[in-house]
Amino acid sequence: MQKFVGFHYAELKTLGKYFLALISPVLAFSVTFSDKITEIFKTPLWERILLSGSWSFLIVAVITSGAGLYYNFVAGAQAQGAIISVGRQILKYL
Repeated sequence: MQKFVGFHYAELKTLGKYFLALISPVLAFSVTFSDKITEIFKTPLWERILLSGSWSFLIVAVITSGAGLYYNFVAGAQAQGAIISVGRQILKYL
């Protein structure tokens, strides 16, 4: 348990933050400069599908990276025996 809290928790947290910091700007720049990449209404259908699919997968990557960071936080709290309150219930993870 101490190995997870001391090493793995910090490494996974840092990796998740770096991945999130890398994917978010890529998605933002891709959407911002989409008219420079391809003209949406003049391109063939397969190019529009490819661009829409890549944006969809980038959005999924951002969501799953955020979820991974949350689950890493919960695992760290469980490893340390922290008390987490949910509404009116107080749950203690052992």
